Amino acid sequence: MIFGSISIDRNFIMLNGHNQPNSLLNFFESLDDATKQGLADIQSPLIVGLAALYISDNQAQHPYLSSEHIVAVLEAAGVAIKRPQITNAFARAGNKISRKYIDGKLHYRIMTTGRRQVEPYLQLEK
Repeated sequence: MIFGSISIDRNFIMLNGHNQPNSLLNFFESLDDATKQGLADIQSPLIVGLAALYISDNQAQHPYLSSEHIVAVLEAAGVAIKRPQITNAFARAGNKISRKYIDGKLHYRIMTTGRRQVEPYLQLEK
């Protein structure tokens, strides 16, 4: 699959500057149905993007994702969203996320205020 200028195929995904096996895509594909339905029901691009970061960090141990990766993992979970929706939402996210350039690409990590905002949607304990 091609997202922007990054190629994400079914064998590898670039994470934290390194090619990783498609374990993150597989992880999101294998989320339980309740979590997938919960993600699909979120109408806000900001909240669904934060949810992807939250799950990636807490459950898959991948704290930083680019907007292309967020779109790819959400698609793997059955949620359709476009990259500009994520980048526009994250441009207004303030202290809910941190931003870091890795290999010249902007990556995002969820912060405490973002966690607080997304946890009710994921029905997780704090």
